[in-house]
Amino acid sequence: ASSVAVERLPGNLFCYRKQAVEELVQSATDGLIEANINDALIQAGGVLLMETGLTNRYAVDDEWSARLRTRFHHGHLYSGQLAQSLSLPARAIQLIKALLLPLVLSLRAMGFMHRMEEINKPLQVVMWIFLLETFWSLGEVAGVLLGAPKSMGHWR
Repeated sequence: ASSVAVERLPGNLFCYRKQAVEELVQSATDGLIEANINDALIQAGGVLLMETGLTNRYAVDDEWSARLRTRFHHGHLYSGQLAQSLSLPARAIQLIKALLLPLVLSLRAMGFMHRMEEINKPLQVVMWIFLLETFWSLGEVAGVLLGAPKSMGHWR
């Protein structure tokens, strides 16, 4: 597998060096969200690497609804935590951004696809990515409108 330095990592299945995230783990009170970890690592001078030869299967071997439900709850948690500190106008902007996410994130993921060493069924991959990003977006909308969920246990 070959490593490529990137500004953003697609998806949310990551591995971190223990020493790079120990301080973040100790200071986290509401759990860790990958996007926040990645931003903190970059701000500290770190580099994000994408392994182009690795593959993964998203979520447990279960019905599609479980995988999509996980994306919804993760988006809800992320957006709800972010929205807590925002004014009403800033929340309105966050809501608009959330509605644009399926298109923006799907296009970004497709941009990463050309770097991958092997994709057997690109049309199915693109459709699946769009579904995952749509459910994430719906979760973000819920987070903006309803706030963060009371517990993270419902999506683990």
